[in-house]
This record gives sequence, C-alpha cells and structure tokens, in this order.
Amino acid sequence: MTILFAGYAKNLGTADALLVDYTDAEGNEYANIANNYLSKNTYANINSMWRLAPGVVRNWGKLALSLEWHITSVQYGELLKLKVVESDGKKTTHSYVQAENGMAENNLHWITNHRLQMMLKYSF
Repeated sequence: MTILFAGYAKNLGTADALLVDYTDAEGNEYANIANNYLSKNTYANINSMWRLAPGVVRNWGKLALSLEWHITSVQYGELLKLKVVESDGKKTTHSYVQAENGMAENNLHWITNHRLQMMLKYSF
C-alpha cells in the first residue's frame, strides 16, 4: 500500500496595520513583535511552508513494515533587530516586523528538511 501526505500553509499577514513602534530613515514603519499577541507562541518570521510525505506500507499477517520520507520546506523572512536603551540604562534587543501587514518580508530564504522514518509493528 502507498500513502501520500501533502500540505501547504501561507502567512497572509494582517488585514489592518499594526501599531507603529519604529520608523526608519526611508519611512518604513515597523511593529515590535513583543506587542503582537498573535506572534507570542509562534514564529513571526515564517512566510510560507510546504510538506510532502510519501510512504509505503507492507503487511505480512500480523507484521507490518512502513517507510516514509518527509520533505518540509519553510520560507523565513528576516526580522529587523534593534538595540534599545531602556529607562534604567540597560541595552536590550527587540525584533520588529513590517507594521503594514505584520510580516517579516526582508531577505526571504527557504530552509528544507528531509527525514526518513521507518516503522515495524507487530499486532497480537
């Protein structure tokens, strides 16, 4: 028996602009991801991703053997990192995304992962 899993996810950004925390010399507006509730428990710099996982399963009575190959590719954008001097004089680094849509669209690059997985199962 053969199996195939395929999936795609795309970050569409926000419909409304986020609150502007920083404006650079060219007039580009950025929002601090620490102030974005939706980015707290996820990766704020993912633009899109896809996964393909073909596999085969062979059964011999109560014994089953399967082999799967998972290919996952994620497109990341670069967050703008700025060092800020706090009121107590301590320097901290904050990460920013574009305020227009809440996405990190600078320096987009793909990272691909390959994983081979095998299973041996005996049912009794």
